[in-house]
Amino acid sequence: MANNCTPNIQAKLNDLYSIGQAQVKAGAIEMATSAANGAQIQAKMIQENGKNSQYSITYALPDCDDPVACSSFDCTGSGTNTTNLTDCLTFNSFDCYSMPAWRKIGINSLRDLGSLEVQDVFATKLFGQMQQITDKIDVATVAAICAAGTASPKVLKLLNNGAPNFNVDTDIQADFMDNGYAVNPLLLGNRQVLKFARSQAASTANQNGLMLNNMYRFNAFYDKNVVEANCAADTTGNDVVIAAVPGIVNVLSWSKNAGMFATRNSPTRWDNVDPTQLIQAGETYMHTVIENPANGLLFDLNMVYDPKCQGVIYNLQSHYKIVILPLQGCKDAEFTGIIKYDICPEETISC
Repeated sequence: MANNCTPNIQAKLNDLYSIGQAQVKAGAIEMATSAANGAQIQAKMIQENGKNSQYSITYALPDCDDPVACSSFDCTGSGTNTTNLTDCLTFNSFDCYSMPAWRKIGINSLRDLGSLEVQDVFATKLFGQMQQITDKIDVATVAAICAAGTASPKVLKLLNNGAPNFNVDTDIQADFMDNGYAVNPLLLGNRQVLKFARSQAASTANQNGLMLNNMYRFNAFYDKNVVEANCAADTTGNDVVIAAVPGIVNVLSWSKNAGMFATRNSPTRWDNVDPTQLIQAGETYMHTVIENPANGLLFDLNMVYDPKCQGVIYNLQSHYKIVILPLQGCKDAEFTGIIKYDICPEETISC
């Protein structure tokens, strides 16, 4: 539990996360911020302007000329001038989700909370609203990943009578290897992905004597927002699973109050936030930052004391940017590093 000597709203939020307070399972954000997704993107600020600051990511470009037979090599030429040494991706203007309006807590309502502290109540309010905003950002992330994906011409079957379908892992691997990427792709999907990952973890042999526990294991992320409204299958009635090269999907978080730019969850010492301290210290406002303990998304918390009505009003909002990096290397121009698969629907169970 939080240190009672130094009560801290972030510590209270961490406590709520640890004890299992209701929270959204934002699989797309979890995938983007996970260790399995690799190192954070290295962006350089090239123009500072708050949330509209411009960032740049520079890549070295390979040579991808069509080879010729050695007998056709022109040894008399003076050489082709190489001008395209690097390429650059820039982004700015963070998106934002916010509470729809200021919320007010009357000072009188904080005077008798039984065995609870003020911060217990306030943290619970913030934690719930944080989940609602996180869910909105997650929906946007799912839609962005889906839109960036290349639809596969094949339909996969993940499960066979509740067990993982043997060789479906090879099909996924081969699709990436055929495009030049021998990687362990990340999987994002709805219940079928969760069942596939769980059944793989519990597998030994199938009915034909094949050792299912020798199947290739993927880092799989469950997200209830992978539904038709956000990522529709090519054929109505099929499910969707998205496979992605690690490191290309990023959800960046930015705090207006702290001027922080974050791409991965990192421990930070946050300001002590207690509504009653605004009165005790004689202050009338506070602008600070808190984070979602599950994924590191930053949230700006703005609080104002209204002496006329003796209440504290507050607002919570989160600035984010979904950045899907372009793949580097000599590859098919249509391959984005993200493949969207149609998945056979599960068999209907009759009781």
